Amino acid sequence: MKAGSLSRILPPTIPLLPQMNDAVATVDRQTHQVRVGGITIGGSAPVVVQSMTNTETADVEATVQQVLDLAAAGSEIVRITVDTAAAARAVPL
Repeated sequence: MKAGSLSRILPPTIPLLPQMNDAVATVDRQTHQVRVGGITIGGSAPVVVQSMTNTETADVEATVQQVLDLAAAGSEIVRITVDTAAAARAVPL
């Protein structure tokens, strides 16, 4: 897509920002690097593929299977939610 081509596909009520020269606007901001296990994220570290499970965390078998499936698909970090007491009991320390 050429620079300025968004004005041809967006309705006139949506203003274009100066940094929007393609289908995606980006804003660069400095972030801090942190380590999650053995993986560095943020700062100048390479992009890391992350996913989040959508199972009930208290369902340990389903959650573990989904974590394994996501890892096999290339996810380097898999997040789970612990939003209930049952989920907290299911997650080992």
